[in-house]
Amino acid sequence: MTDPNTSIRDFLVKNGPCLSSDLKAALVKKGVSEVNIRQRLSRAGGDIHRLVGLNLPKRTAFFYLERQYKSADYWRNLLHAMTQTNSAHGTAIHGLLARDGIIKKSEFDIVSGAPQRLTKHIPSSAILDQLCTTGFLKIESHDVLGKCVLIDSRCNLANPTYTSLRNRLIVEDVLLAALSEWVRKTGLGSFNKVHRKTDSTPVPQFGSFAWDMTAPSYVHPLVSVHKDQPPTSGFVVADVIVDREVSQDDVRYFIRKCSTMRALRNTRPFMAIMLADRFERDAFVQGKSAGVLFTTPDVLFGQQIAESLKALISTLNNAAKYATVDPDKVMYLLSNLSSIEGAAINLRGALFELVVGHLVSKLEGGGIDIGMHVKSPEGKSAEIDVRLAKGDHEVRSYECKAKAARTQVSLDEVQRWADVKVPVIRDALLSEKRFQNCRMFFEFWTTGTFCSEAVSFLELKRTSIKKYVIQWKDGSEVLSSAREAKSSPMVAILNQHYLEHVLK
Repeated sequence: MTDPNTSIRDFLVKNGPCLSSDLKAALVKKGVSEVNIRQRLSRAGGDIHRLVGLNLPKRTAFFYLERQYKSADYWRNLLHAMTQTNSAHGTAIHGLLARDGIIKKSEFDIVSGAPQRLTKHIPSSAILDQLCTTGFLKIESHDVLGKCVLIDSRCNLANPTYTSLRNRLIVEDVLLAALSEWVRKTGLGSFNKVHRKTDSTPVPQFGSFAWDMTAPSYVHPLVSVHKDQPPTSGFVVADVIVDREVSQDDVRYFIRKCSTMRALRNTRPFMAIMLADRFERDAFVQGKSAGVLFTTPDVLFGQQIAESLKALISTLNNAAKYATVDPDKVMYLLSNLSSIEGAAINLRGALFELVVGHLVSKLEGGGIDIGMHVKSPEGKSAEIDVRLAKGDHEVRSYECKAKAARTQVSLDEVQRWADVKVPVIRDALLSEKRFQNCRMFFEFWTTGTFCSEAVSFLELKRTSIKKYVIQWKDGSEVLSSAREAKSSPMVAILNQHYLEHVLK
């Protein structure tokens, strides 16, 4: 007697994991009746499996062979199946892929395209749980960025790194600051109620969805006017995607949010803006058809800001190179972007690492790396702002804190650095063969000053620790280092943008 699983198995071997609808179509071509097909699919067993824990629309099932489970074909075909069925899970995956496959966990509600709570819709939190259960996504903790959501690298769909996430967040912060300023100055949104995504505030909300930026608007036709009642504001909402030509798949989540909101009876009028470097033609047409505004930085802010934003992401992605050979790039970026209200703090913080990298490479020699994420053998992680290696005999790790000239580094900050971060970094370095016999230096550089308690603590550490050297420099000492290195660009940068400028 013929095994009824044979035809299903043969199709999966030839075509890879697939939807039940694909299997059904293949069996129909072989002359199998609808009733027989349903029976075969429901009774399929042995080495034939169906995905559980993730529900696809219209009760569609995803079938695969045991040996195909979690292979490259498995993940690729599963994403295709979720996209083909317009699954909320697939929309969320594409939202992550538009951001290099890694986001902060707090951003998931923004990029998933799903509501946080809405009748007859899968909530964003449930989508995250289900995608983690299936192994498509994972959640990790980072010592600086906190909890992050990553597409598992075993899926071969992305190569997520914390460096790319960190750089993207810096550029997004500048871009959202510019957009918020534009919304205020044009009067499109209420001046003091523009809310943008930052580290210190909850994600902006409008309706049941999260966004990168929201603002109530009293501009016609968004405002609603009622007789004998105060006017009801409409809203402006926006999301941003950086360093990418945006595709149709990339904007699925955004259009899904907008379409769902507009389908609800009591939704206030709103204008939806997607801001990105560039769009594929099909994506642009799709946005236009959906009634949302797709635009670019050069259109809204002018060519100079747009070019500076492109230069910023390029500089951050190649930080060590620019710190070593092109220090003028730092001045260019600070001069062109610091004028954007709200962008200064994160921008100066990120670029101070390039300042330090440039100075130590000139003063000490050796090779530098900037913005490194390291893990100790015990699995603990830490970020090295700047690392300088001199062959196999010396390695230096620098903590960089950009602060206002009159702002002090606290005792708590140096304790966390010396007692928590430094041991993790040291263990991570010792796990590399080339650093096992190195002299190790750990230094804390700031453009501010150290409080007296912090200095006393650091002095005690320096005298009590024998296995490595603890050093530190305040703003005036960093400036002295720039002069010692005979780096006139860095002297000018420190004076104009750090030591004589209050970071606010």
